[in-house]
Amino acid sequence: MRLLTKDDYIQSLELSQYAFQYILTKEEKNQRLDMFNDHQVWGIFEDNRLASKLHLFPHSVFIEKKEIKMGGIAGVATWPEYRRLGYVNKLMIHSLKEMKRCGQLISYLHPFKVSFYRKYGWELIADQKKYQIKKEDLTPLSQASGFIKRACIEQDTEQLNHIYELYAKQYNGMLKRSQKWWRSFAEDKSIHYVMYFNSMNEPLGYLMYSIKDKKMKVEEFIAIEIDGTKALWNFICQHDSMIEEVEIVVPANDLLAYMLQNPQIEQHVHPYFMGRIVDVENFLLQYPLKKIEQPLFIHLYDAHAEWNNGTYLIKNGQVKLYQKGNEASSCAHPPKRGIQLDIQTLTCVLMGYKRVDELVRIGRIQGEKEETELLKELMTQRDTAFLDFF
Repeated sequence: MRLLTKDDYIQSLELSQYAFQYILTKEEKNQRLDMFNDHQVWGIFEDNRLASKLHLFPHSVFIEKKEIKMGGIAGVATWPEYRRLGYVNKLMIHSLKEMKRCGQLISYLHPFKVSFYRKYGWELIADQKKYQIKKEDLTPLSQASGFIKRACIEQDTEQLNHIYELYAKQYNGMLKRSQKWWRSFAEDKSIHYVMYFNSMNEPLGYLMYSIKDKKMKVEEFIAIEIDGTKALWNFICQHDSMIEEVEIVVPANDLLAYMLQNPQIEQHVHPYFMGRIVDVENFLLQYPLKKIEQPLFIHLYDAHAEWNNGTYLIKNGQVKLYQKGNEASSCAHPPKRGIQLDIQTLTCVLMGYKRVDELVRIGRIQGEKEETELLKELMTQRDTAFLDFF
């Protein structure tokens, strides 16, 4: 196993195109080569031929409004003749060690199959909702203050990102977007942008959308205040002479459908991204735990990152690794009190994807009621969301 260099680029690209069934143009290949410098690609070789690989991207996400370093995993692929030899297992475990070394406290990935990555400690952290709205349901809402202005992504990146971050910090898990990330959107010339400005001329909303074959696809519907939601929806309704259908992608807790004159539109909610805490102790030190006087012991088990195994003591907003565990158990001699859970469940709770009561009910958290109530007091009340893809 080793880190790939530019000399390995062609082999990496050939494997990606085969595994994910696409063909790149010469221009697209050159663009991918530029991206090769932005992240790590780890591979396992057999007789100098790339057999299996994994891409590791450096990102950050917002959790309780704080920026947390995140390692994004993508492009996990193996040639068929080398499958079922444990290569992906080696790459996944190595990626955890590498992310810990780089100070990336949490990791994200988009799963081809949830159960496959659950084996390595990743868990669902964000759902995605899609609205399918017919032309006859494009009824404007009550008039909103402010106005809509067409935007150019190359010129208006700063304003668009300002709006995006105001929105992103309302959730846990949203990506911290770089200037380069925004510029990558500009490569798709079919995408249009409009911004909403309130009566004080403040930019507080935007749409990212395309129109083709009488269908409008809204990739991002971002509004910081209710007037922005109304104004952006009314803008969509202005296309009733051009389109027959609208598709809108939103976070799972979005309330636009409820606001419509006919809320009985088609809605699909599906699991989207997975995540897992890489370095629990340092993650908890950065996590804004609520202050409670009573101590809480958390006995944690992590099958693939043994440095996380152990008992953690939380008291007065402070975290202490109370007792180091080993690879086989959450801690060597667990105290009689405390809650027991694995890394998937801890990730799920700290992100806010599921609530403590829900996870207790299905047996994912074990402990006395008084202790699970303490855990509820400590945890976030924000919902999770993730709009991007890698």
